[in-house]
Amino acid sequence: MSNRYEIKEKIGQGGVGAVFKAFDTQLKRDVALKRLTPEVEDGETKDEDVLKEATTLSALQHPNIVTVFDVGTDGEGPFVVMELLDGETFDDTIKRGALTEADFRAFVSQTLEGVIAAHDREMVHRDLKPSNLMVSWLPSGKFQIKILDFGLAKFGKQPSKQTTDHEDGILGSIFFMAPEQFERVELDVRTDLYALGCIYYYALTTKYPFYGDTPAQVMASHLRHQIRDIQPMRPDLPAWMCRWVMWLVSREITDRPESAVQALEYFNREEVFEKVQTVAAASGVKMITGPVTAKAGTGPVATTAATPAGAARAGVSQVAGQPAGTTAPTAFAGPPKKKGIGGLPKWAWFTLPVLLATLGIVFFVKKKGLEDQVELNQQILALTEDEEPQGDPETVEMLLDFVRVGMKPGAAKLDENNARAVLSTLGRMQGEGVDDALIRALKSTTGAARAGVIGVLNERELERAINQVAPFLGDNYTESERAAAVTFIGWRGGTQELTDLIGALRTTTSE
Repeated sequence: MSNRYEIKEKIGQGGVGAVFKAFDTQLKRDVALKRLTPEVEDGETKDEDVLKEATTLSALQHPNIVTVFDVGTDGEGPFVVMELLDGETFDDTIKRGALTEADFRAFVSQTLEGVIAAHDREMVHRDLKPSNLMVSWLPSGKFQIKILDFGLAKFGKQPSKQTTDHEDGILGSIFFMAPEQFERVELDVRTDLYALGCIYYYALTTKYPFYGDTPAQVMASHLRHQIRDIQPMRPDLPAWMCRWVMWLVSREITDRPESAVQALEYFNREEVFEKVQTVAAASGVKMITGPVTAKAGTGPVATTAATPAGAARAGVSQVAGQPAGTTAPTAFAGPPKKKGIGGLPKWAWFTLPVLLATLGIVFFVKKKGLEDQVELNQQILALTEDEEPQGDPETVEMLLDFVRVGMKPGAAKLDENNARAVLSTLGRMQGEGVDDALIRALKSTTGAARAGVIGVLNERELERAINQVAPFLGDNYTESERAAAVTFIGWRGGTQELTDLIGALRTTTSE
């Protein structure tokens, strides 16, 4: 990287790599510098593949895709230099409200135009989600959407701590992942269209189309196609528009639009979409699916219609490249106030309940003398405060005693929170015999505590525990145990285990 780029500060971290604000000393401008973390295969990183893809991306100049200025490699690995965008990610934008019809039309047009340009270069994103869409405001007051990380997503490492990383890990992506990504079959451009469909659903309802309290439940929702129709939630929208979004999120890849070009064509010419759908329905062809509803009691809860266009503020917020008069809804009410970057490490958020509990002297311990109780509290507190705690099988068992009581049925909420904090500590714990002690603990724990231990094994990436975890997929175990086992096998299992898992989920759906 020589001395051309001066690193100023870290501004982001994701599956593809870390992003830094830097200064280009040659062209005298601020830039975003992303250090990539490619997958490792047989002990070797594929840096040359990353650079090849990034170089291809640098040749892709489009107003709705972030511009790449430079690519290279140095002693720390490959890096990409991109334009530094002033704005916010779409997941922050949508917190202010769902999109109106007018702004949704503009949003669809911009995102699909960017996807079309990339697909034309045979570049599939594979990880489209609201946090990979940047919303920027131009001096004229227009807003512009830019897609981040196009062509680079396939080189990023899969998040390993999906049970705790709620920002950039698996829970940041899983709501927008296509069924074929869970089934580990070949992907193509229609995988990106499914993700866009999920984003559009989210933009119109502020709800995830496929929902669950755990990663396993979300994955099962995708695979079973448990989704509620948009129309009842947004009666103010044209029925065809709602059906168009549902078309993109069809369960089978062959039932979706064949390309982003076709999707945009039908969106811009709704009369064509209506005609094709009518013909398809009459002939029994599944080319365009109608609204798909979830089983009773499943799926996200319906919400009221979004704020009408223009209700957010007076004035016009016109979209770049769109006709004048596109009024901003609550979501596009203008640039947000800038906020600083920082905060505690994620593990600390799991530790905080323990710290609070300690201050209140509400730790649960076995019946011992007061001095022993205080000493044990101090031991647990010291471990939870340590980012890299050290332990052994005896330490594991001590902490598991705490978890078993804190997560038993009827336990106080505070005890449960403390137990989860201890599980987070076990996920970080280092030391000889810790992994084996956790695997053995599957037999000595039950219910929610056992589910927590499976989550810890998943966080520690212990693929060798497959045989010990697989039995908990059975119907004779609790929902939390089965959900934890599904998640573990989905991410740690081989082809055969995953095939068995998908078969089990489909069997359950058909019953």
